[in-house]
Amino acid sequence: MNKGTLSLLCAALAAFSVAFCLDNTAATEEPATEVRAAYPLLAKPELSTLVMLVQKAGLGDFFKGTGPFTVFAPSNSAFEKMDPAAFEALQKPENRGTLIDLINYHVVMGAYPSNELKSRSYRTVNGKDIEVKNENGKITVNGANVVQTDIKGPNGVGYIIDTVLTPPQT
Repeated sequence: MNKGTLSLLCAALAAFSVAFCLDNTAATEEPATEVRAAYPLLAKPELSTLVMLVQKAGLGDFFKGTGPFTVFAPSNSAFEKMDPAAFEALQKPENRGTLIDLINYHVVMGAYPSNELKSRSYRTVNGKDIEVKNENGKITVNGANVVQTDIKGPNGVGYIIDTVLTPPQT
């Protein structure tokens, strides 16, 4: 993974979530109150697993003020559907690159509210495409259902999805 891709990922995640003052030793700390208001997507309790993984990946509050981004954020229940061994392996320090790649695959450059999100392929921050379908108000991303739309952030928009998106192997 090149430095530019990693920088884009950090920027995307910072824009939506980890602008809370992190203590790197406490992956389960709740974000500060002001961040809940500023970053409504990842301040949601149903995304605490994703926030924990962002912290484990070491993607703190870098590159504030960048964007815009669209984030397809897997819910806690989406992570619960993963194979437990795979989920555990993802959290190991030696698999940090894989974790970053996975998180990158959920972020698209540009802000796409649901009324502008078209049925087509979108290039993710990690350089791989996702397939979005938006038909009669029902939105899917690589077959994952969008369960909450149009969560506005200061630098983009977010969606909660019911399945973790797995990047294709190259």
